Amino acid sequence: MLLRYGPFALIWLIGGAFLLWLIIAPRIADPRYWQVDAVDIKLGSTAVFNQYDENKNTMNDAANNPSQTPEQAVPQTEDPGLAPLSALADDGVRINALNPDLQEDGTHGPIPKKLGDRAPWQYYARPFPADDARPRIAIVVKDMGLSDSGLKDSLLTLPGPVSFAFSPYADNLSHAMQSARDRGHETLLQLPLEVPPGAIVDVGTQAISSAQTAAVNQDNLFKLLAHMPGSVGVITEGGQRLANNESMLKPLMENLWGRGLLMIDDTQQNETLSPLFAEQLKMPWARSLLRVDEILTRNAIDEAMKKAVALAKENGRAVVVTGASPLARSMIANWTPRLEREGIALAPVSAVVTLGSAGQVSLPEQQLAPNVMTEETEDDTATPTAAEPETGPINLLNPGTNVPNILDPAKPAQP
Repeated sequence: MLLRYGPFALIWLIGGAFLLWLIIAPRIADPRYWQVDAVDIKLGSTAVFNQYDENKNTMNDAANNPSQTPEQAVPQTEDPGLAPLSALADDGVRINALNPDLQEDGTHGPIPKKLGDRAPWQYYARPFPADDARPRIAIVVKDMGLSDSGLKDSLLTLPGPVSFAFSPYADNLSHAMQSARDRGHETLLQLPLEVPPGAIVDVGTQAISSAQTAAVNQDNLFKLLAHMPGSVGVITEGGQRLANNESMLKPLMENLWGRGLLMIDDTQQNETLSPLFAEQLKMPWARSLLRVDEILTRNAIDEAMKKAVALAKENGRAVVVTGASPLARSMIANWTPRLEREGIALAPVSAVVTLGSAGQVSLPEQQLAPNVMTEETEDDTATPTAAEPETGPINLLNPGTNVPNILDPAKPAQP
C-alpha cells in the first residue's frame, strides 16, 4: 500500500508546499525580485538600478508624512530651505537656431566647424551677463537622453542655466537636444574615452582608445561629432587611460579646438595633461571639480554642493557634474535657489570656461560672457595658430583642412 500510494502522496505534499510558498513569499520578499517596471535599459544608463533606491526613499518619506502619497512625496533633507519640486515657468531664453554655416559634411553626417570669427561654442551659448561679478557655478547633468521621462522631468524642474550633457548612445538624439535648447539649456555631448581595465564606467563601442588604429579612432570621432547639432562642446566620459597620453590627448583637443568646441575635463583626476594643452591652444576649457552624486544619498549630495559653493567662492568659478538619477535631479532643483542666497550665480557652462588653464587667467578676464566678448578675445579664440599646409598634420577625412589626424596610437605615450 505504501509503495503504491506513497509517490502520489509525496507529489501532493511537494506541490502543496510550493503553492503555499508562491502565496506567501511575494508578501515578504524584496520587491526588486518580484516587480519589473517599464524602464529604458540602454548602454550607460543607471536608471534601472537607481529607480528602486529612489522609490524606496520616496516611500520612506511618505511614511514619515502620512498626508503625502508616494507619488506626491519629495525627498527631504534636514535643511528647511529645500522646497518641494514644482514645474518652473519658462524663462523665455532660447539658444540660437541651428546655423548651417557652422557645419560641414562628415562621413556620418554634419559636424561642427568654425566660420571666421564665429565658433559653435559661442554661437550656441546661453546669454549670461558679463557684468555679473558673483562667483559662478556651472552644473552639468550627464546621461541625458537615455530616459525620455527623465529628460521631460528635467526640462520641467531644472532652470535654464543648468547644462545638459547627452549620451551619444541615446535614441533620437537630435530631437532630444533640440528640446533642451528650446528651454534655454546649453547642450554638450559626452565624449567616450578609454578607461583602465576593470573600470566601472562602460564607455561603449564608439570610445576613442589607444588599443584601436588611428583610422578607427578617426571614424569614431567623426561619428560622435555628427551627434551634436547645436552643442557648445563636449564633456569627457571616462578618459582616465588617456589623461597623460600626449600622443592621444593633444590631437583630440586640437580637433575639438579647430572646430570651435569647448571641452569639459571630467576625468576627476589631478594628474592630466589637458590644462597644458588648453593653455597652448587658448582653448575654451574647464575641469569639473566635483561629481556631486558619487554617493547617491541626499546627505552626500548636499555636502558635495556645499563644497562646490566653497570652491566657487575661493576660485571665482566651479564646474560640478551629476548623473541624471531622479534623486540627483531633485537635489539639484532644490539647490538652485540656495545658490542665490549664497551669493553664487548659476551659470551655463560656456560662462565658466577659460581660454587656457584656469590658473593663468585673471578673474576680470574670466568674467567675460561668451556672447559679449571683446574683439581681441574673439581673435584669440577664432583663428588657429597658422600652420603651413605642406607641413601641418592633415585630417584624413577632410584633406582640405588643417585639423590634425586624430590619435595615432603608434606614438609612444608620454608620462
